[in-house]
Amino acid sequence: MVVGAGQAPRPRPGGRRPRRALVGNNQARDPWIDEAFATYAQAVVAGQRDVYRLDEVPRRVRGHLGEPMSYWAEQGGFGRYEQGVYSQGAALLLEARDRVGVDRFDKAVRGYIAVNAHRVADPAAVRAAFEHLPEVIELLNRHGALS
Repeated sequence: MVVGAGQAPRPRPGGRRPRRALVGNNQARDPWIDEAFATYAQAVVAGQRDVYRLDEVPRRVRGHLGEPMSYWAEQGGFGRYEQGVYSQGAALLLEARDRVGVDRFDKAVRGYIAVNAHRVADPAAVRAAFEHLPEVIELLNRHGALS
């Protein structure tokens, strides 16, 4: 993902793959980190804000964003994982961006990428990137991302 000053995130050629190489995550423990940020970036670039809405996330997956893969494996297949991680994660990040403003949110994302490039990020790294934006932290906590 490439993010310049005053710009929305946009994928490099090849789509989501390069961001995965830039900021890693422990897929077994924290799958939401990669999937939420990648789906969020895709939605921003493609102008799909209305595809991802928190009020449309099914109740059965709400608040479970930060669950490990073992939890999602027990929940009945890819459908719930997609709803609970990809869709809920993107919706949360898009809502956070709406609440704090594009410039402030994108600056925090750029900082997150700069600090965590070529590393394995965890929820503490996400918290650190947004700690100056309490509205974002509140959303992340409410949806179980930082627990």
